Amino acid sequence: LQKEYENLSKIETSIAKKNHYNSLLKNIENKQKRIATLNEFFHNYIPEDEKLNDIAQAISKNNEAIKEINANNLTADEENSLSNLEKLFKDHEVSEEDLEECQKNINDINNIDDKIKLYKISDDEMQKYEKLKTIFSDSINLESKIEENIKSYEKQKEIESKVNEYESEKEMIMNEQEKTKQMNMGKCKKMFILSGIILVISITICLLNTKIALIGVMIGVLISIYSFYEKIKTAKETKENQYIKELNEIDVKIKELNLNKEAIDKDITGFLNKYVIQTQSNILMDLMNIKEDYNNYMRIDNMIRFNKNSILDLDSKKQEKIEKVNSILSHFYNYFGKNYEETLTQVKLKQKEYIFLKNRFNHLKENSEKNKKLERTLEEFFNRYYNNITLNYEELLDEIKNNKNEYNILLKDFNKAKEEKNEFEKENNIQEIVDYENKEEKYTIEEIKEQIEYLNKEKEENIKNITNIKASLTNIIDIVDEKSDIEAEIENLNEMLEGYKQKYKILNKTKELLEKAKDKLTTKYLTNIRTGFIKYARMLKGTLLENSNIDVNLKVKLEENGEQRVSDYLSLGYKDLIGICLRFAIIDSVFTNETAFIILDDPFVNLDEEKLTEAIKLVEEISKEYQVIYFICHKSRQK
Repeated sequence: LQKEYENLSKIETSIAKKNHYNSLLKNIENKQKRIATLNEFFHNYIPEDEKLNDIAQAISKNNEAIKEINANNLTADEENSLSNLEKLFKDHEVSEEDLEECQKNINDINNIDDKIKLYKISDDEMQKYEKLKTIFSDSINLESKIEENIKSYEKQKEIESKVNEYESEKEMIMNEQEKTKQMNMGKCKKMFILSGIILVISITICLLNTKIALIGVMIGVLISIYSFYEKIKTAKETKENQYIKELNEIDVKIKELNLNKEAIDKDITGFLNKYVIQTQSNILMDLMNIKEDYNNYMRIDNMIRFNKNSILDLDSKKQEKIEKVNSILSHFYNYFGKNYEETLTQVKLKQKEYIFLKNRFNHLKENSEKNKKLERTLEEFFNRYYNNITLNYEELLDEIKNNKNEYNILLKDFNKAKEEKNEFEKENNIQEIVDYENKEEKYTIEEIKEQIEYLNKEKEENIKNITNIKASLTNIIDIVDEKSDIEAEIENLNEMLEGYKQKYKILNKTKELLEKAKDKLTTKYLTNIRTGFIKYARMLKGTLLENSNIDVNLKVKLEENGEQRVSDYLSLGYKDLIGICLRFAIIDSVFTNETAFIILDDPFVNLDEEKLTEAIKLVEEISKEYQVIYFICHKSRQK
């Protein structure tokens, strides 16, 4: 039994050695096969780590280029726009300097138009002028004639005054004549009374004396009475003659004055009938109105003559500017119409869009060229190892790296296995081990039991290994499920990204439409706004805004030393004045068919006293046309 056990032990040892040797051979054979497979994969060319790093960087750059190409790729609408813009600007590209010069010339044209408007006579003035022209066009030295008629009128008044004086004097003489008559009658009464008294006395004396004395007394009395009567009569006639003479002289003077008055009145009436537009029932007022109308006629006539030359000069300058603008924009009138301001705005927008799309296209083209070079480099590299490239470059590179790592490990393991085999062959008689291979051995029940027990242990070990593998598999399944969730989230994010891209397109289109609407609105109201702004700015006497202007972008510019300067450098006070003038101009432009009301909430807090005075005058002027509600927080800004 002991021998059997020893024999069995030898057999087991031989079998174990044989199995171990076969295992070594099998291991070497498997590694040789795998190494041969990898050599076939690498075609006997295993890339260096540095080369693999270069390829990894090339893959990274290629991915970035692809992302950038996808991000900057032109849509169908953008490609169509670029094609149309290329046709528009073909052989007619306009530089920024040309556009700036064109804008400057247009601003100059608008300024010239504003000046021409200032020189042009208003419709009311022209109607007045035409009406006055029919009256005064053939009049020469009318002003002196008016003065002569005014003097004649004054002389007429003096004549009337003198006539009144003579009438008063005549009345006084007649009153005096009446008084003289009354006085003479009184004297006669007194004389007769005295004569009576004397006669009574004479009779009394006669009664006392002789008849001769009586006759003498009576004769004396009669002589006295007669003498006195003659004296009174002579004095009366002399006075009467004097009164008649004076009255006749006065009548002659009055008649002469009335004749002069009638002649003057006839001249003045003829003059008034010729020149009076609307009678005032007052000759002096009519003459003054004629003078005022004639002065207005001469003023407007001189203004027309002067303005005509100024307008011709401005028109000449304007035509020069228009020719310069047309030399730049004439090609684009066929596309945007012949309004050079609108055309310039459209050219600016289209050129901006053209440069943007062209740069994107060139950048895209440049990235595509770079990407093609990278693609060729990567294809040359991966075509060495793959006939058909079905995976992405990262996965292929990972596979190459893994194969290289595996190849290096296999070489080490293969050499180690060969050394182990050589060692085993040195330590053991390989022929003896091989001889046991075909022998039939008999085993006892205990050996079988031992083999079963050994197999049971190996089974339990395998079960443990299976349990561990299942646990690992569960973790892998969880990771796979998590990957599915991540992929679902990525897909959701991609959908959101597409939605945002669509929103971006809509917003971009909205922005473009709003910009076009703004340009149309600016073009529609710009002239009226510019005119209104200049009008209100001119009202602010003693400020820089008297020489201000406004361009197509509603930017205010001031003229200093012959140069146009922007208003950004001005103080807050001037900016407030600019803002309120601009708002008043916009109100005038927008509310053409109805009257708006204006609310001002303490708008002049930043103004000094001088500017505040002018600003309040401006508000007072505005209040003549609009209802203005003016709030303040301090008495210093009180109207």
